Amino acid sequence: AGCATPSAPGNASASSSSESDTTWTTISSSVATASTGASVSDILGANASVEDASSSADDAGTPDTSSATTITLSGSSASASGSASSNVKVDGGTVTISGGGTYVISGELSNGRIVANAPKADVRLVLKGASITSSDGPAIDIQDAGNAIVVLAKDSKNTLTDGATYASGQEATAALFSSDTLTWTGQLDVTGSYKDGISSKNGLIITGSTTIKVKAADDGLRGKDYLVVESGTLTVEAGGDALKSS
Repeated sequence: AGCATPSAPGNASASSSSESDTTWTTISSSVATASTGASVSDILGANASVEDASSSADDAGTPDTSSATTITLSGSSASASGSASSNVKVDGGTVTISGGGTYVISGELSNGRIVANAPKADVRLVLKGASITSSDGPAIDIQDAGNAIVVLAKDSKNTLTDGATYASGQEATAALFSSDTLTWTGQLDVTGSYKDGISSKNGLIITGSTTIKVKAADDGLRGKDYLVVESGTLTVEAGGDALKSS
């Protein structure tokens, strides 16, 4: 595994590949300075989070969905069915998940978002051929959850695009935003038109057979407490930093 961020912030790019045993990293001086404040407990906590983050099935894009709730996106609305469908509220193009469980999301949402607000609950979002576009906010907004894992189903193509401007009163700053630690595995194209592509207020973990393409107005991938790229391939075009933890 590896990652790279060039020193020039105006046109950042990064790539990471697990095709060889070579590990290489270059970071800008500003990122290096921001990284020096991590304590031993912070680092140990991040290591533990990586170990517990996802299962081997998640990493392979083949999680157990036998008891999952299905969310089908259709134009400017959506519908839900399955064991935890009562935890899904659809209001126009906004789909809000309020309880733990596995949710398989497919279809196209032309103007809306997926919101997860399930305090202390484990939420697994499985994107299986999902295309989500929001005109005035994030495409996926994980506001509160005990653990949040986003899995891209094997052989599926998924895209997230946010608006160039956000409606007032939103904490989110990225097309995929999480207020909690976020684990990511799978294949995805992300366009962050407002600021960042993928961002977490806590930690951000990239693992499994991940292929992520990000184009962002500001930072490509950002984990406030830590950013771990355990494996995968990243292609990032960013106006700020390609990869950032601060």
